[in-house]
Amino acid sequence: MDWVRSQLEARGLSQAALAEAIGLTSVQMNKVLTGYRVLQSSEADRIRHFFGYRLPEEPRRLIPVIGQIGPGAKVLEPLPCISDATLRYVEAPDLLPEGNIVAIEVVGNAMTPTFDEGDLIFYAGGSPKVTQDAIGKNCICCEASGAKWVKRVKGGSEPGLYNLLAISPEADSQYDIALEWASRILLHLPRELANIV
Repeated sequence: MDWVRSQLEARGLSQAALAEAIGLTSVQMNKVLTGYRVLQSSEADRIRHFFGYRLPEEPRRLIPVIGQIGPGAKVLEPLPCISDATLRYVEAPDLLPEGNIVAIEVVGNAMTPTFDEGDLIFYAGGSPKVTQDAIGKNCICCEASGAKWVKRVKGGSEPGLYNLLAISPEADSQYDIALEWASRILLHLPRELANIV
């Protein structure tokens, strides 16, 4: 159970999120973590999958590279001139949880020194709103206009508005922006460690 707790902490995930993902109630998950309930083997297997670990005989999970980060930390999504037939994929690193995870690629020096050209940034796609776990974190954020950015999200001057702080000297911060959604960056993978297929 110490390993499970350390995995949750390393990813910034809650005990409730794990419980929901593996089909337990929060009370049942709490009993598991405190030693009052034994995990069934199927539940342990779902925990392994939730944290992105696989057995040697299982095929590698592939994640689509759906966009790029251009000048000023602006996300270009989908990639220009890319169809489903030519979409690239990257093997999922073991640290990524299961779910609707996508990747974007850094182009040029737009994000130096935080991210270098060719690096991949992974986040949960399809986020419907700005969740509490996005506040104070580096995120992919989408304005009401549809423009997407890589910024650190902070609360704005009133509810529903957010300050988008630059994480690169090449980008500008933006203040009191209405966001459609913000998805916390789950993992950054240097280009030399990425296995593009």
